[in-house]
Amino acid sequence: MSPPVAQQVLSALRVLSGADGSHRGQEKLRRLRDNANYLRRRLLELGVNVLGDWDSPVMPIMLFQPGKIAALSRECLKRGLAMVVVGFPATPLLTARARVCVSAAHSREDLDYAVDVLDEVAGLCLLRYGDRKKVPLEGEEGVEGEEADGTMRRERTTSDDEAAAASSAAALIS
Repeated sequence: MSPPVAQQVLSALRVLSGADGSHRGQEKLRRLRDNANYLRRRLLELGVNVLGDWDSPVMPIMLFQPGKIAALSRECLKRGLAMVVVGFPATPLLTARARVCVSAAHSREDLDYAVDVLDEVAGLCLLRYGDRKKVPLEGEEGVEGEEADGTMRRERTTSDDEAAAASSAAALIS
């Protein structure tokens, strides 16, 4: 490791441990954990298959089918959201995934925008492998407004534009 890189690592550890005399490091770690848990909960509520642990800022979203890799990436990019996607040979053939990485610098508005885009694209690319349900955070007993079985009811009509977009996404996937 070069001396400048070593110094950068030591400086970062001083900030994280509070040895610099501030609480910046603890505040950043708290915000990173809060952002990660908020986004994970919102993604699970969409019904997408998210791997990993709570508190982790890296979240694999399972796509499973290799044909969905390009469709997800392109549809997200069209909407201003860059997604890291991974498939074979980096993963086994049927475990293609997208990877979301959260930062302490992301605002709630940033995270909500990403969720809105992924909500739309998950519908287009058929990424909802689970039920849409409210997911309480650790320590919460439940979330107001959910059904007795925990599922969310959402009725929505499909516009002609959405139907055309779904059709083009299905063509990309197949």
